[in-house]
Amino acid sequence: MKQTSAFHFIPQFNASRLSFDDVVESVKQHINSLSENKQKKLKDELGNGLANLTTKEQLDMYISSYGEIHRQKLQIAYDRIPHKVWSEGSISVVDYGCGQCIAEMVLSDFLKNHYIDNDKISDFTVIEPSKASLTLGLQYLEQFYENSKITAYNVSAGQLTEDDIRPQSDTVIHLFSNVLDIIEFERHNIASILNSDMSHNHILVCVSPFYQENGRGALMDEFGNMLRSMRCEYKLEKHTDDWENPFSCQVRIFVSAYY
Repeated sequence: MKQTSAFHFIPQFNASRLSFDDVVESVKQHINSLSENKQKKLKDELGNGLANLTTKEQLDMYISSYGEIHRQKLQIAYDRIPHKVWSEGSISVVDYGCGQCIAEMVLSDFLKNHYIDNDKISDFTVIEPSKASLTLGLQYLEQFYENSKITAYNVSAGQLTEDDIRPQSDTVIHLFSNVLDIIEFERHNIASILNSDMSHNHILVCVSPFYQENGRGALMDEFGNMLRSMRCEYKLEKHTDDWENPFSCQVRIFVSAYY
């Protein structure tokens, strides 16, 4: 079901030059206009990025606080997608837990940096249980990809069915951005849906923080082990003290046999 807009006051950008930087700058201007006490309250409400966000100010604080970290992790992952994907036909994108569609905005920047038109993406299917996040994310998505079909589901991953995922293109990029490390994420249902579809070429882009403990740190590989007829094309695991970046990072790229 396509969600209607509830936030009518996000900036309208010039799509011909639109970038994730524009969004980050806009939300930071908004956050910086608030009092220090209000900013601290909003930051606390994020719950280290795990809270269910319900207001525009919380959503803006999330991008202001974590947007750049998400961008850097996603850029690492997008660079590892097999290059032949971009030189062939159109692409469908499915995002399981899209939030404010940060992954889609960063993907748009990636396409522009590689001189690939956004029209390469024929259609999006975005899934997000938070209505507030999804509503705002759709507004961003519609500005970044004016000509792509968008289908949205305001449900959890466990509520999806095979009939909900109907990509238009032969090649499908599946986005798992900061969801596979969540214990409650219904990965078994998503793996079942993916395993039942043998008619598309699949690329799974999986990005999350990397945890020291085996529990949450192992969830991404547990998900990969559920997938049939797919192999791990790329693997990265970095704790904060493993590199110069002030964040941990776990990346997997899974691809179907065609790649």
